[in-house]
Amino acid sequence: MNFFIRSAKFISLIFLKFLEIALSFLPLRTIKYQDVYILLRKPLGIGDIVMLSPLLKVLNDMKNYREVFLICEYDRFIDLPNITWQHPRDLNLKRLTNSLVISPAFSFVNLYYFFMSKYYLGYFLSNSLISNSYKIHFKFNSNKMHYARKIKPIIQLFQTKPAVNLTYPNLIENKSQIVLPKNYICISPYSNWPERQYPIERFYDLISFASKSIPVVIVGTDNYHSGIKLSFDKNNVINLINKTNINEVVSVIANSKIFVGNDSGLAHIASINNIRSILLFGCVPQSLRLPINEKLQKNISSFGSGNLCKHFPCYNGYFKPSCKNSNKYICLTGIRHEDVKLKLDELLLKVNY
Repeated sequence: MNFFIRSAKFISLIFLKFLEIALSFLPLRTIKYQDVYILLRKPLGIGDIVMLSPLLKVLNDMKNYREVFLICEYDRFIDLPNITWQHPRDLNLKRLTNSLVISPAFSFVNLYYFFMSKYYLGYFLSNSLISNSYKIHFKFNSNKMHYARKIKPIIQLFQTKPAVNLTYPNLIENKSQIVLPKNYICISPYSNWPERQYPIERFYDLISFASKSIPVVIVGTDNYHSGIKLSFDKNNVINLINKTNINEVVSVIANSKIFVGNDSGLAHIASINNIRSILLFGCVPQSLRLPINEKLQKNISSFGSGNLCKHFPCYNGYFKPSCKNSNKYICLTGIRHEDVKLKLDELLLKVNY
């Protein structure tokens, strides 16, 4: 079944490329739109939204439009007071006929809005940026360019004076009824892709090691994890797996002393909150996924062993990767666990009690 789905998507990409070429010959439309709709729908994850959030911050701070909408299935977790966060089911499609629709990242689900919109800007047909109201030419290479690089050309269209550095908006915290110790670290052991999953047994070892000196809070979800699931019911360990909503987990991570996790949405939440972090990367180069802010990068220790795989990187920005190496997931299993553990020990010594 996966073969047929991938084949259908591949054929669709060829058709869309021809459509993209044909559209390039059409004249640009005079800009008369009033509202802006930003498409950040699933399968884009929380991490994608965080990495693309500098664009949201720019649009949030502008006064040129009557209203800006963010179309997304996730609950509102970014502080953007001038942007209306809206679920796709609540979208009034008639309003698209006089609005600018922006797709900051390619997704097949956005094609529907592309055909419905009068003005469009973004990655609708491929990883090439297109627009019928702005003259712009840019092709994003997911294997060589930083993820945030795809939004820079869009941001430049809306800024009269381009900023030197892109900045991230604040995230929304909700402490709710969760009671935690004053000092603790966060570990997020599960990933939704095996190509991003550091061996779960090694996470168990890190949890056991760290919990001897500080409370450990386990966060995230195992809903998409089909491999081994371990019990984290240990002394000095608080298990919040599947027990928090997005705003609660933002609060838990933002108030932790250290974060350890796979390349994931929670890792990006930790990164832009400037938490000392140990991030474990698989199918993509860590240099292309770390925050674009150098100050935030200084608090991140990243590990990956993609250099051991001839197929690395195996994520092309269109399809979920599928490990082709006979030594499965060597990009993760090849990470020296001793080095990760030593780094965690080093960070634990720096925790200010």
